[in-house]
Amino acid sequence: MPEYIETQEGFEKLVARLEGSELIGIDTEFIREKHYYAQLCLLQVNNTQIEAIVDPLEVEDLHPFASILTDESCTKIFHAGEQDIEILYQACDVTPRPIFDTQVAAAALGMQAQIGYGTLVENLLKISLPKTQSFSDWSKRPLTDAQLDYAIEDVRYLPKLYEKLCRRLQDKDRLGWVTDDFAAMCEKARYDADPREMWKRIKRSGTLTPQQAAVAREVAAWREEEARTRNLPRKWVLGDDCLLEIARRAPKTQNGIGCIQDTERLSSRDRQSIIECVKVAQKVPSDDLPVIERPLRPSTDQAAAVDLLSATLKLKANELHVASSFIASHDDLVYLVCGKPSRSALMQGWRYDVVGKELAEVLEGKRSFHIEEGKVQISERPQGGESS
Repeated sequence: MPEYIETQEGFEKLVARLEGSELIGIDTEFIREKHYYAQLCLLQVNNTQIEAIVDPLEVEDLHPFASILTDESCTKIFHAGEQDIEILYQACDVTPRPIFDTQVAAAALGMQAQIGYGTLVENLLKISLPKTQSFSDWSKRPLTDAQLDYAIEDVRYLPKLYEKLCRRLQDKDRLGWVTDDFAAMCEKARYDADPREMWKRIKRSGTLTPQQAAVAREVAAWREEEARTRNLPRKWVLGDDCLLEIARRAPKTQNGIGCIQDTERLSSRDRQSIIECVKVAQKVPSDDLPVIERPLRPSTDQAAAVDLLSATLKLKANELHVASSFIASHDDLVYLVCGKPSRSALMQGWRYDVVGKELAEVLEGKRSFHIEEGKVQISERPQGGESS
């Protein structure tokens, strides 16, 4: 059985013992359906010598763990770790670095996109993991031995996966690919939501006028702060559809807000706060109104170019034996075709070197397609020559 840590003193002693580790597998169990901030219920660690489960419901201060998370000589290993990193940032005020994510590494090697931990363990280590506790309520105490066994399995094999995946990445000269992606996963800005930018994440916010968007910006910022303060999901404070309708109508009275569907849960205080947001938004000078980023809608010719690039991307992905979605999304191709290259991942880092540059040259007419031995090939177009 792993060590079970449920006192502050025991936790600080564990951190001291973990100091100097070259690598450490990390996982968390949490719930977030009813909260703004995820409720961390378990923290599991394994440095190949120590397997331990920390109970954050009993250990009140996890900040001592920051020394491990920020130790540049210790690689922190996760599987699909973005949510774990976000939760650790909330708990310790730091993001871990350097990290290694086994799911991302597997994708870079051509395995199933977003492969599950159990499937990866079975594929690489030939070990079958039980799934009996996957729907546990990790906030309930006491935990059963079966739950603890299940929780520690999530980190038990991370170091071995790391070693195997690292070797394969080095053999394929792809370690640089994932290193760039891992560094991006550790950026604090990824997890620090600016309340005044939250309106942009609302579906159909691009349909608003600049004046309406100013209202949406103020109300969404208010909602974000309230959700954080109350530790409730945003939609429990105010739904997206209600927020957009408030932006469109700009109500000046509580009765005006009450005429909007699904606003019944708003208290009188909430309604007054929204009215104040509307007043502030309507005083915004025209030069300071939000810039509406309309969804890119490619023309017929541009859509054809996107299809062309998509075919090129798939050819390249097939050559590399990776999923095309690992290299770029459909939006990345649209940005490239519609003259927004700075917004496309294809113009950055290893993606540019591997395929982005080639795609840009296809767009510029510097490369062309031809059939050779029954296979589509992409080649440089001779200067002044005709395309094949």
